[in-house]
Amino acid sequence: MKKNFFQISIIIVLTMLILSCSKQDNPSGTTGTGNTSSVFSISGKIVFFSIMDGDYDIYIYSNTNIIKLTNNPIYDVQPFLSPDGKKVVFTRFLNMPTDADLWLYDFDLKSEQKLTSVNTMSSVSWAPDGNKIAFTKDVGSNIEIFTIDANGNSETRLTYNTGNDILPEWSLVGEKIVFCSQKDGNQEIYVMNTDGSIQNRLTNNNVKDEYPKWSPDGNKIAFVSYADESHGEIYIMNSDGNSKKRLTNNMSEDYFSEFTSPWSKDGSKLLFTSARDLNEEIYIMDSEGNNQTRLTDTDEENSNPVFSPDENKIAFLRWFNNGTNAEIFIMNKDGTEQTRITNNSESDIITGWR
Repeated sequence: MKKNFFQISIIIVLTMLILSCSKQDNPSGTTGTGNTSSVFSISGKIVFFSIMDGDYDIYIYSNTNIIKLTNNPIYDVQPFLSPDGKKVVFTRFLNMPTDADLWLYDFDLKSEQKLTSVNTMSSVSWAPDGNKIAFTKDVGSNIEIFTIDANGNSETRLTYNTGNDILPEWSLVGEKIVFCSQKDGNQEIYVMNTDGSIQNRLTNNNVKDEYPKWSPDGNKIAFVSYADESHGEIYIMNSDGNSKKRLTNNMSEDYFSEFTSPWSKDGSKLLFTSARDLNEEIYIMDSEGNNQTRLTDTDEENSNPVFSPDENKIAFLRWFNNGTNAEIFIMNKDGTEQTRITNNSESDIITGWR
């Protein structure tokens, strides 16, 4: 089963309801309970959210340790590391299931800061210079896209449409934001300037297009489309919407993680999840669709792959207990030496590695 944002959100909300009467306390910034250390050392930080201590909080895996960043009786989910890896923005639920704000955790200061208030959603994307954040907010009748400075100032609404505008992603060269919108009926992919001006439609189908992902040089956009099948397949197009090319062609779902970029830094490779062999597994391919290679082969489903900062490793999720308990694994980029990093009775959802 495809593990998309909405399905993971349902898992979060259901768990919130179950656990709303039982909270556990632990000092913020201390090593969390559950699996707190591993013999497997990594470079950089893996950020994830987990319920291992009784409610959802933000964690990182760094060196060989799992470190708990937040500790609240409310629910902290969907963390996203800043480009320099020194901050993480996350969603804090105040009331279930929709009343939420954006918060920022600063690793240097070891402190939290509230950035937004009232019905902030997820779908967060950092500007490449780390000075601004794009996010979505429920404005009452629908969901719209906003930006805010990383210090919490200058919240600005970018979209004013009758349909939902979701999944904003900032170009890595900083000039554009790509997003999905239902303003013309079905969900299509659009691009706009970072101030919300000049919104151009890039796809034009009578079916859903989703999960647009910028190439590192900003010249290409990879995305998932249902244009030719009843299930999602992976496509690529120029940043202006021209030269669309289908990269995968299977009888089952091929898709990207909504939380992480599938691109290698040089733009030559794409990571993705496919159910083409009857089970969801991690694959890698050239950015033009060639050399599609299966990296995992297990009875459990695997999803949400992300490259390590040096691109020698790949982190991903493996789903146990009939797809209800996700644990974090790391493997070499060729699929060898798959190593389990977390080991809890509840899901640990990876959202980035820097």
